[in-house]
Amino acid sequence: MKRLALIVLTLSAFGLVVLLGSTPVMGASVSGHWPAASERPRGFGFQKQPGPPRAGQSFTGVVAWIPLSPSFHVVNVLCKATLGGHWADPDHTVFDGGGVPIRPIIRRYYARLANGDRHVNRITCGWRLPKSARGKLLSLEIPGCEDACERGGFSINYRDDRRNVVGGSDFTQATWRVRR
Repeated sequence: MKRLALIVLTLSAFGLVVLLGSTPVMGASVSGHWPAASERPRGFGFQKQPGPPRAGQSFTGVVAWIPLSPSFHVVNVLCKATLGGHWADPDHTVFDGGGVPIRPIIRRYYARLANGDRHVNRITCGWRLPKSARGKLLSLEIPGCEDACERGGFSINYRDDRRNVVGGSDFTQATWRVRR
């Protein structure tokens, strides 16, 4: 029963949806539940948790929505974040790096397809924050990275058999201040 309560807490109140490709950016419900089907990305997309993360607790920072198609397969998932570091500017808009890597909690959620097969519906990237994290920055950003960067943040490689496409997408535009 405790596990169910933990999942409900970590899945609540998702905000901004950032979509890849030509799909428009859309808002999501903050009613404490997953967004309604009409508000979810159509296809592959990332959704950022507005925060704030709390020291001594688990925090799910980003959700990747996966298309419910038997031809779409997730090949691998990477969730790289740092705890600590500092802002490069007084406006707190550019993360300048520093900090230490923190071990991720990656969860996969499944749905049933019409043919009865289980398929990955969404993947979450989260962390268990130590109590000593209070006041520090939790970041998915790769400092000083413009074009050709190493894989980082929340990264998913996929294969789409129907379109004969192999690709990958990264979500690195997130930094939160850890609260107590």
